[in-house]
Amino acid sequence: MYQHTKAILDSLEYNPFLPANRLAQKLVLCRKILGLSQEKLARKLGVDESTLASWEAERHRPMKRSLEVIEVFFKKNCPRF
Repeated sequence: MYQHTKAILDSLEYNPFLPANRLAQKLVLCRKILGLSQEKLARKLGVDESTLASWEAERHRPMKRSLEVIEVFFKKNCPRF
């Protein structure tokens, strides 16, 4: 669904998405910018898809180790955060 989002955003040279202030919003925005499904981002973060979905829905917060993995992923792939 989002596989072309990154290329479109790169060609626009700006981000039309609303700024993300909370971790859940940042996860969703980064995933959409990169054109990833929840399943693919979860795999990259080393967690189950349902875990990522619960973080995005703010039903749960990531544990410290997961937060560290997310931070590294953001720095490498979504430096706008």
